[in-house]
Amino acid sequence: MTEAERRGRAGRSYWAQWERSRRLPHAPNSLQARQRGPQLMDFLDARLVSIIHQQIYCWRLLEPDMLTSLTYTGYGLPMNMVEQLLADFRTQGSHLYKVKSPSKLLQRQFFLDSSNMVLYYTGSRRKGRKTDIPIAKIQEVREGEKDFSKKLNGVDRADTNKTVGRGKPTLDREEFVRFYNMLTRRPELEEVFLKYSRGKGYMVVRDILAFLKEGQRMLDVDEEFCSGLVHHCEPDSACKRQGKLTMLGFKNFLMSEQQFLFNSEHSTVYQDMTRPMTHYFINSSHNTYLAEDQLRGPSRVEMYISALSKGCRCVELDCWDGPDNEPIIYHGYTLTSKILFKDVIKAVKEYGFKASPYPVILSLENHCSMEQQSVMAQHMDRILGDMIWAPDSELTATPTPESLKYKVIIKGKRLPPVKEGIDEDEVSDEDEAAESKNQMDAGAFAVFSLGESKVEKLIATSALGLNVVTHKKLIRTYPAGSRTDSSNYNPVPAWNHGCQIVALNFQTGGEPMQLNHGRFRDNGGAGYVLKPNLLLADEMFGIVTGNMDRNLCKVLALTIISGIQIPKPNDSKKGEVIDPFIKIEVHGAPSDNAEYSSKVVTNNGFNPRWYETCTFTIRVPELALVRFVVKDEDPGLDDFVAYYCLPFSSMREATFLYMWPFPTSEMGASISIGFSRVYWLLQEIKIAKLLAEAARNMNVLPVL
Repeated sequence: MTEAERRGRAGRSYWAQWERSRRLPHAPNSLQARQRGPQLMDFLDARLVSIIHQQIYCWRLLEPDMLTSLTYTGYGLPMNMVEQLLADFRTQGSHLYKVKSPSKLLQRQFFLDSSNMVLYYTGSRRKGRKTDIPIAKIQEVREGEKDFSKKLNGVDRADTNKTVGRGKPTLDREEFVRFYNMLTRRPELEEVFLKYSRGKGYMVVRDILAFLKEGQRMLDVDEEFCSGLVHHCEPDSACKRQGKLTMLGFKNFLMSEQQFLFNSEHSTVYQDMTRPMTHYFINSSHNTYLAEDQLRGPSRVEMYISALSKGCRCVELDCWDGPDNEPIIYHGYTLTSKILFKDVIKAVKEYGFKASPYPVILSLENHCSMEQQSVMAQHMDRILGDMIWAPDSELTATPTPESLKYKVIIKGKRLPPVKEGIDEDEVSDEDEAAESKNQMDAGAFAVFSLGESKVEKLIATSALGLNVVTHKKLIRTYPAGSRTDSSNYNPVPAWNHGCQIVALNFQTGGEPMQLNHGRFRDNGGAGYVLKPNLLLADEMFGIVTGNMDRNLCKVLALTIISGIQIPKPNDSKKGEVIDPFIKIEVHGAPSDNAEYSSKVVTNNGFNPRWYETCTFTIRVPELALVRFVVKDEDPGLDDFVAYYCLPFSSMREATFLYMWPFPTSEMGASISIGFSRVYWLLQEIKIAKLLAEAARNMNVLPVL
């Protein structure tokens, strides 16, 4: 496409076409990535934009003049509205959005799903036609808990206008909103609201300030902050002008980022980035190009884009001779598909520093001939140019992440040829751990690669020795070659012993990747997290292994309160109702590993309540990760629903917990978790228990 063509198309609207699946519906909030045409480079038509869902859909955004040749199987949205929807789904605002196309013919729809027991609104898409919803349709919902059924009867109280559509009673939009608020009423929140509003029905700045300081331990807030809170969270314009916060505004605040369990101060880079690279954990991917298993699955450039966009700072490229003198990337001697080396390098240039400015490491496994190695060098030089870090031959000190901002580090070497019949992973395992002509193996900046089994052996036989090596050298670990299903190993033991580059299969969800996400949620998601001092000082390492006592431990006490509109697992059958329960786990030093499971609430995903408290004693809080999991009890194997993971050191004292509906997605369901007590074992700090709203509606696309 010429530059003139690009300019000519710049002002046009782009429309989204959705091809429906027979599987259960999934929302735009489960989308993982979106890419505009020019960013798809040579391997995709520049007319297309792909929005990639983890398992279900691939959306394609098409120019309007192309729609005439297509069968209309979904509905249209302009590109700017797709961007807006994606932004809305990532924020915690009011539950009902009114999103219209420029022609004002399209409105987001909600409806009451009888199997999910989730409330949606369904409105007219015809211009000028009044939007309403038949009451009979609302009352058709599947009966669940008695409390839920009673709330449904409130539909009659919401029908204040007594309007009739097509001969049947209906609710207009205002009545529907009223009914929705009645249905999602949270008595536990109202108790807190009434306490601090002193029965007025609204909170003023003085009341809000008392709640934040006494209840939420936000000791540094002032009246100006509280006024801003009203401005951003109060949905009623009249109350907003009068500086009043209603119950709905109070809910909105509790769902805002300022009330997440994760300390918002850790959402930006706050750690010292001028320490040697060896002092940091580095977010790392193994066989990054693979989208599925290690034997037959597809290889995709998008996997690099996805990993880099999630803050991954070390990606792997298995390079082989390709046709037409173009090096390719794939899992050698397998049936995995092949992609061009140059396309991956283009993706690194385009996406390498969108999520983080800190250096990207390209871990090359080079199986190419000398001729195609030369082509690889030409591509990297032409595409990356000055972005490539060229180490000084007399380098005496390990560089820092700060000094290598926006630089690409090449970790590469020439591997011996792999013979037919020999497992390529065996050669890789043996060779990666050896000395080589690696650009990063120069003097003070050496890197060693260890397979999963070797790390386990070293931890068992020479734990202190392994950690000592990491003081000056980078150690990369990777999954065993036998993991052909792309499963992952537990990264925590390697982190506990100082290993910096713990590479995982990013395409595979599950506990290991969730722990990885929790670890690198810290420090602004920059992909570099400073290791605690006890891993950098030999005399303190015994605390990790349990060979040394520690005078002070931390005790964490949590109250599992309630949930609302918890989604069903992805593979649930139509009509099935979830039986949710909560697991809370601590992962860290061996002495700290523990878990707690709540009781099961049967047949109620709409508003389950637990009110259970659990307590954990944590000896090494610097290494601890806390993982929350929502599961659906099933005979044999419980189904995964949602998770949230974060470092213990990044937990706020009193806050709202936001949870994700899919293993590798970061949007969706939520649950109320309250801190009843967080204290040092020897010095108690009093903290009020949090009662937080956890209502996050599972939004779906309109059903036409």
